[in-house]
Amino acid sequence: MVVASKYRIELSEAEERELRRRAGQYTRSHREVLRARIVLLASEGRSNAEIARRLDCTEKSVGKWRRRYCRRASPGLMRSRGRGVRGRFPPAQVAEIKALVCELPAESGRPLSRWSAAELAQQAVARGIVCSISGQTAWRYLAQDAIRPWAWRSWIFPRAPNFAEKAGRVLGPLRTPLGGQAAAPRRLRDLG
Repeated sequence: MVVASKYRIELSEAEERELRRRAGQYTRSHREVLRARIVLLASEGRSNAEIARRLDCTEKSVGKWRRRYCRRASPGLMRSRGRGVRGRFPPAQVAEIKALVCELPAESGRPLSRWSAAELAQQAVARGIVCSISGQTAWRYLAQDAIRPWAWRSWIFPRAPNFAEKAGRVLGPLRTPLGGQAAAPRRLRDLG
């Protein structure tokens, strides 16, 4: 016995044209095409079981998208907001975490040249920025602004104590355009 759905779909010409366009596009995601096809078949009066067999999906999915389309029409085919906890930390704490990662780990007494996700989370908790945070969450906040502490270029900021001596052999004395000798750049003077 076929059970008819209580959600009956009647499409206008414009809605049907739009859904057929969506259902036939190869550049759309599979789920969007599937949703459009579900609504089109439901508008023809087919049962959820028949639609599920034809489109190789579950009856539960068919019922869900039929019901959602009836309640919200075309926007109902778009994905609703996801579940889960969002925005757990206030923006001020997120900014402090981002500022923390811009510091060198050595300034925090760490013998590291770069932060790892776990070390960044531990340091944020140790400094009292947050009570607890996972490394993955901290890394996600960094990815929002394309902050990449692992891409630090150490050759720009040399750390070797005798860098000026070693660089002097390679670079030679620095000359000014007029032929005089220039003072070493501040970084080289500080390290040498």
